[in-house]
Amino acid sequence: MSYSLNRFLRPLQDTDKTVRIFDDRNYPVHTINPFSVLRIFVTNSNLNIALSGNRTIVLDFPSYEETKDALKKLQLYVDQLKQKAPQVINQETEKY
Repeated sequence: MSYSLNRFLRPLQDTDKTVRIFDDRNYPVHTINPFSVLRIFVTNSNLNIALSGNRTIVLDFPSYEETKDALKKLQLYVDQLKQKAPQVINQETEKY
């Protein structure tokens, strides 16, 4: 199954804590904890996501250029969620 650059990720919301990957039919296929991502890399037209626990997710895109753009987009989402997490934890601990 091939993934589309415009459909495989939805824009992040303020309440999102994970990255959800969707197929071309708009069904969620994978839910990824950003802290379990070890590496994201491109091999030909495949986007490989290496996760902790020896798990790998491979997403097939139509072209190499789309795969490179998908890598940048996914890495941006993971980085944003990792930066947002300490703020959420600090606000919750202040309530105690």
